[in-house]
Amino acid sequence: MDQKDDRLVPDMGVRVSFLSTRPKAEARPVPGVLVPADAVVVEKGPLEKSWNVVFVVADGRAQKRSVQLGNFEGSKFKLVTEGLKAGETVVVAPPAELKEGSNVVNKE
Repeated sequence: MDQKDDRLVPDMGVRVSFLSTRPKAEARPVPGVLVPADAVVVEKGPLEKSWNVVFVVADGRAQKRSVQLGNFEGSKFKLVTEGLKAGETVVVAPPAELKEGSNVVNKE
């Protein structure tokens, strides 16, 4: 080293990172829709089977949809890859008594 630095002493440990000159792989968009995590409800059926559903608001009524979830890192949102289209309105934190066809009032 050309310049002496008093902060560096013999047998001192350091952590070194080298920046790569190679570009990172391009991120590919994952097809799907992000929804609030509490819009997704796990329904249990016979023989310990379960599936994910969301309630969609259409014409002022609730429609129950079975959905498939993809991998998404985060606790506030879930990635729905099947069963929901972008732009559809979902019920967030649906009450247990909400059923298919129930009247729903949109509170944005």
